[in-house]
Amino acid sequence: MKVNHSFKRFSQRIGIKIIRFFASTDHDGNHSKFESESFQICKALISDKDTVLIMSPVSGKRYIESKSKNLFVTIETTKLTITNHSYSYDVEIQGKAYSRIQRLFDAELNSRCIDYENNISSNIKHSLTTIYKSLTNEHV
Repeated sequence: MKVNHSFKRFSQRIGIKIIRFFASTDHDGNHSKFESESFQICKALISDKDTVLIMSPVSGKRYIESKSKNLFVTIETTKLTITNHSYSYDVEIQGKAYSRIQRLFDAELNSRCIDYENNISSNIKHSLTTIYKSLTNEHV
């Protein structure tokens, strides 16, 4: 019985090592200097309230535009493209780095959407009947 358990545990360890070896893009191992710097650039731009954040629902691409810093960033699943009028960089990103940028972007975009919705809701002054009558040119 003990030999059977030892063999199962040994084969499990070998299996885990093989999976980790072939799925090396999903860990936070060695990142290039460019990947770390581009992550920090994205993080700073996402947290800046003056940037424009856009997400394509079909392709899943995320876009960051900062007019004050003259930067435009495209976030895809395997790369970041950082563009200025003078230069453009394509930086490869890996699993967890992309996931972190995606979570930061989505959280900030969601927060801005909630703020936008709350702002719209706080400015309600008319009832639906009043709005309908004004649209149909009836006298209120």
